[in-house]
Amino acid sequence: MANERITVQLTTEERGALLQIAELECRDPREQMRFLLRKEAQQRGLIAHVEPVSDEAPAHSVRCDQGSAEIKRF
Repeated sequence: MANERITVQLTTEERGALLQIAELECRDPREQMRFLLRKEAQQRGLIAHVEPVSDEAPAHSVRCDQGSAEIKRF
């Protein structure tokens, strides 16, 4: 399946919330938006739930040090 790019206009409040959530979950804001969309679509049964195939832990099982690019697993 090919990836497609879309543009979404956010209010200042929505953008701020996205940035805060992305920082807390150690994700790039674009990846955080995609994660939130997939999660909602899976809950609604619109797309199938697929387990990650990567060897890396999902973002919810890692902790970032603020101000550092280093990610620590816990």
